[in-house]
Amino acid sequence: MVKSAQGASVHSKMHFFYLLIGYFGYYMSTFLCVLLGGPIISILLVTGIVKPQSISAFFTWYCHFLTQAYLPYLKFYRIVNICRDNQTRVTKPAIYVANHRGKLDGPLLLGIIPECAVIIKQKYANLPLYSYFVKHLNFIGVSPHSVANLSRAHNACKKALENGHNLLIFPEGARSSTIKMLTFKDFAFRIAKEMNLPVIPVVIHTDIPFMTKSMNSIFPKKTINCNILFYPPCFSNATESPGAFADRIRKQIASCLQTLDNSARKE
Repeated sequence: MVKSAQGASVHSKMHFFYLLIGYFGYYMSTFLCVLLGGPIISILLVTGIVKPQSISAFFTWYCHFLTQAYLPYLKFYRIVNICRDNQTRVTKPAIYVANHRGKLDGPLLLGIIPECAVIIKQKYANLPLYSYFVKHLNFIGVSPHSVANLSRAHNACKKALENGHNLLIFPEGARSSTIKMLTFKDFAFRIAKEMNLPVIPVVIHTDIPFMTKSMNSIFPKKTINCNILFYPPCFSNATESPGAFADRIRKQIASCLQTLDNSARKE
């Protein structure tokens, strides 16, 4: 019994140590991007040494490496399943909408969805790091408090889609402070109706909270199980408003999350 307790204590300390290493690498890479990435990208693009597509491809690779190799190797989480059969059948462009619980939701999906533009809050788009992303990597800043900003973002999204990019949006607009999803804003669904493009619902689920707004989710006591599920493409009904379309997709994602949450509690 004593040996078992000692073993558990050692395992807990090692898990905490790996988490520290993981966070160090995660934030250090972000710091290096801020310090070096932007200026280097600008120089490479201005001189013509690389093309914007190459920068975008490298960023996708980085997100994939970070979320599906580096962090899982350090036992941050275990990717149990990435159900992407439906994704492979989709002809570009498409609008991907996902629930938003943790900070890694964006990097997780940007490492999976090819040639993807993404919506971010305008307050992040104004920061040094993200300003380069907005300029070179099809990051689009949105502020719901500015009609002019919403109009510019709307046009930027349509242009990205017309150029063949996919679009990733978290329609809640922010991470929820609980496991219950926030109301979906209709921004993505309005564009989908206007351009007659499919919406791909995506479910990101972890069996315990991770990197959410809750402080106790920063250092979880065990390795987290993570599932990422892509649903078949959905189109709006002819008589369906963007708000009703948004609510229909929200209910679909919420139902899946509820099932996964119930299954996690039983384990």
